[in-house]
Amino acid sequence: MPRGRREVVRKLPLTVEDITQACTPTTRDSLHDALLFAALLSTGFHALLRLGSYSLWLRLSGQIPTCSWFLARLRLLFPDPGISGHSMRAGGATALALRGVAPFLIQAAGRWSSDEWLKYIRRHPILQQALIHARAEPAPPVS
Repeated sequence: MPRGRREVVRKLPLTVEDITQACTPTTRDSLHDALLFAALLSTGFHALLRLGSYSLWLRLSGQIPTCSWFLARLRLLFPDPGISGHSMRAGGATALALRGVAPFLIQAAGRWSSDEWLKYIRRHPILQQALIHARAEPAPPVS
């Protein structure tokens, strides 16, 4: 590695099973906030969203859920330091690739303008290679 450059530490991707488990409300939370967290987590995973302001949503207290509120809940469910808000995006992209979704659609869904999105596809090097080769094929015409 060149001097002065730090190694990139990628966060672990969440899986569909992780999302399903996390979307089961616990009794220690208000049902409203537990369901809000589940909605934010599921939406972020399936829509490949970046963690950000959720001004469209309100907590039971009437406050907008902040990133720190969301991450605190995420860490309670997934204490592994390799899991972060970025894990939703990595997991969602990986899940789409595992389902055979066309690479150009994954790239568009995640709003990536470069091939950086390939770094999000985790789990299987052969899957990554198949996606890279599929990228060489032209995208279908838009009608």
